[in-house]
Amino acid sequence: MDDIVAIAFGLAMDYQVFLLSRVRERYLATGDPAESTATALQRTAGTITSAGLLLAVVVGGFAFSSITFLKMIGIGLILAIALDVLVVRALMLPAVLGLLGHRAWRRRAPQER
Repeated sequence: MDDIVAIAFGLAMDYQVFLLSRVRERYLATGDPAESTATALQRTAGTITSAGLLLAVVVGGFAFSSITFLKMIGIGLILAIALDVLVVRALMLPAVLGLLGHRAWRRRAPQER
């Protein structure tokens, strides 16, 4: 179980860093946190979903192993990847950024100073 959590955490950070860097770039350009989040989600959705699907297919090979431990890791990682890509990236991150607004970023956009 600890192995699954550690691997899933590493994968989740890759997605989140990629997405948040696009949000930050857009926020610095426009100064609008809602528009920045929406635009970044739209532009990265295909890439992140494709990467999640690719990882799920690759790790899904473990689920067909004859070794029980590998089956557990395979199924656990498929569920963790699906949860991360669908729930965290698509629902939770935009909701948190929407609630925080400008406070999500340490410094305000240049237009707001």
